[in-house]
Amino acid sequence: MIHALNLRLAAITLAAVATTVGAQSPVEFKFASSAPPTSPWAKQIDRMAVQVAEETQGKVKITPFYGSQLGSENDAISQISRGRIDMGSFTANSVALQVPEVGPSSFRVEANSQNPWSSSSPVGMWAGCL
Repeated sequence: MIHALNLRLAAITLAAVATTVGAQSPVEFKFASSAPPTSPWAKQIDRMAVQVAEETQGKVKITPFYGSQLGSENDAISQISRGRIDMGSFTANSVALQVPEVGPSSFRVEANSQNPWSSSSPVGMWAGCL
């Protein structure tokens, strides 16, 4: 769910950028991902790139780089903060190393009696998210 929300937010942001671009050449965004090219995550990234291109009438192009081609997740996050890479998808753990506010303690997880994997212990609660 968080991944889908991130994709929607990225598309909205890119669409807003595209409206300011006008008739100029397409704006290209480098998208870093450690996901393998054949993974479900890569398929979603490809789908987002196509949707952004369609919604912006080709004014915005997202170029995905899979399999950590642009560096490890931590390297890519650092490069994004420096403006060398434009966007990406990362694990919460990698982001939390550089932005502690995004760490596991920032997510509220409640025990669910319907879920056999959940419990009231922190470990059981995280297992319930899997």
